[in-house]
Amino acid sequence: MQIHSKNGPDCDRYISKWYSWTAIVVFLIIFFPVGMFLLYRRMKTVAGTGKGVVITGIIFVLSSMGMIQEEKNAGGFLMLLIPGLIMVYWGIKAIKDAKKYDQYLTLVDGGLTSLDGLASAAGRTYDQTIKDLEAMSAMGYFEDLYIDQDRRELVSTDDESECEDEDCEEEQPKKSGSSLVKCPNCGANNSVENGSTGICEYCGAVIQ
Repeated sequence: MQIHSKNGPDCDRYISKWYSWTAIVVFLIIFFPVGMFLLYRRMKTVAGTGKGVVITGIIFVLSSMGMIQEEKNAGGFLMLLIPGLIMVYWGIKAIKDAKKYDQYLTLVDGGLTSLDGLASAAGRTYDQTIKDLEAMSAMGYFEDLYIDQDRRELVSTDDESECEDEDCEEEQPKKSGSSLVKCPNCGANNSVENGSTGICEYCGAVIQ
């Protein structure tokens, strides 16, 4: 199955300018709570953010180390250390999630769309798999797929639209049993299986 995704090398053109690295760095410098919020939102919106977050967090932590010996700068030390540690944690988690998402992409691209099958192949529970796939969908991994929990599988919107265009309908099971049908030739009643064609027992005419 071919997957169309907004999370590619040029994914930055799909996201808000507020979640760009430029905006995040500026706000981390002038008002870090807003910068942290934007960074968190970028992680929830764009794949591949983990390494950048880890690097930024390490820079904050190292910068805080330079203030340890300055007793009057205890506030500045904490303002750099705490956000730095949080960013390192976020970044490591994002990197792990990215690897997990890549595994799902490989499985789906190989044609596996059963939710139970994906859970088994990824070593996750069914509920965990649903949560993972919902997160991936929110990040733009699956532009043309959606989660159908009734059918317990990923369904292609392309297949759905094709079905609508062709007025597809599920085949209704044929009713079993037989009915008495009057022969159009001699008028005799004959027992004919429902949905099939019969032969008149009296004159040999075809009966439907």
